[in-house]
Amino acid sequence: MGFMDRKIVPSSVTYKPLLVESKNSLVFDASVSSKPVTWNQNARLWNGGMCDEDELRQLHLDGVDLSSEGNEWCNALSSSVQKLQVLGMSNCFLSGPVDSSLVNLHHLSFIQLNGNNLSTPVPKFLARFTNLTTLRLSYCGLYGEFPSKIFQAQTLQILDLSGHQLLQGPLPNFPEDSSLETLVLTYTSISGRLPDSIGSVPSFSMSKNQRQIVLFRNAPTGEIKSTRWAELISLVYLDLWYNSLEGSIPWSLFILPSVKIIKLSDNQFSGELSGSLNVTCYQLTLLDLSSNNLGGPIPAYGFELRGLGYLSLSSNNFSGSLHIDAFQRLKNLTYLDLSHNRLSINATASTSAMFGFPTLYTLKLASCQLSSLPEFLENQPLRYLDLSDNQIQGEIPKWIWESKLLSYVNLSFNFFDKLGEPLPNLTYTLSVIDLHRN
Repeated sequence: MGFMDRKIVPSSVTYKPLLVESKNSLVFDASVSSKPVTWNQNARLWNGGMCDEDELRQLHLDGVDLSSEGNEWCNALSSSVQKLQVLGMSNCFLSGPVDSSLVNLHHLSFIQLNGNNLSTPVPKFLARFTNLTTLRLSYCGLYGEFPSKIFQAQTLQILDLSGHQLLQGPLPNFPEDSSLETLVLTYTSISGRLPDSIGSVPSFSMSKNQRQIVLFRNAPTGEIKSTRWAELISLVYLDLWYNSLEGSIPWSLFILPSVKIIKLSDNQFSGELSGSLNVTCYQLTLLDLSSNNLGGPIPAYGFELRGLGYLSLSSNNFSGSLHIDAFQRLKNLTYLDLSHNRLSINATASTSAMFGFPTLYTLKLASCQLSSLPEFLENQPLRYLDLSDNQIQGEIPKWIWESKLLSYVNLSFNFFDKLGEPLPNLTYTLSVIDLHRN
């Protein structure tokens, strides 16, 4: 039985009528319709007579097994639903290539083909959809050079090309009136030195509506310092993890009014985090600068980022003395990693810190020149504790064995000489304990 005669019955069907949002927006959603989808001999979409396919505006077939080649499903769509605006056909067992007949769907604004086995270069004609706002093509077996004109489509707001290591090409110059909000190029080979037009990576300074920049495990190089970061007032999520970026990190990143997540770990950033700012009103919740070459002291404004819940500065060259009480101001902090720097941390907490410290679930202070085990930890709901490679002496306190929450403890490379009694009764969640080299 060919695709044209195939009767598609969703594996999980809720018996509800066809969705009709308004007389001008007819919607077919396979997940909520009680009628199966049929492609007949004339390549016409039929759904049990419950809608006029010539007026269909939205077609959602995500997860339905269509098992057909590109010329079949593209021709069937282009000949039967010519007023279609929204096309959702992710994980439908479609294959390629994507036939040029699809360009006849002039009104398309949303295309979602994730998780199919298209095994094809990205067709250049996708740049011809003048209303296109969303293009999701992740994990589709795409390869070759990505057409730069698609990057430059002025209406495009969301572009997801993740999961294509054989997809390559440079980032282009972005138009001044670009609408781009979300760009996901994870696990692609789109690379090369970033063009001057986007200054910082990618500030997409011309694209002031940008909300998400996701380029982790990609291959961009160069610096990101630019005063134009301040123009990205809508930016919420910045992820440039695991690339080859270098130079200094501009302080203006940390005070963008909407930014909540910044991931710049596993790069080659260097220099100091300079600046002295009033940042108490900003919304940053996650900051990961680990595994770089950053140096100098941890700036004072870092302790004014009151919304921080996750802070990782590990594996850098930060230096200087620091008192653990400084982190009391970060009331939302649950994850703290300062390991493997050149810091000297005084962990002798004051009385106020004993009960006024943030609620920590993960604490990593390896190689921080600690001379004593922080007393306030006994009152913390810790799951993960790493105090290895320090200068802590004396007895390992019994609360570590008595905790019903701890799953990982690393106290190796210290000077402990005694186990606090009662001796360990590891009947709770503790699954890893490392005490070697004491």
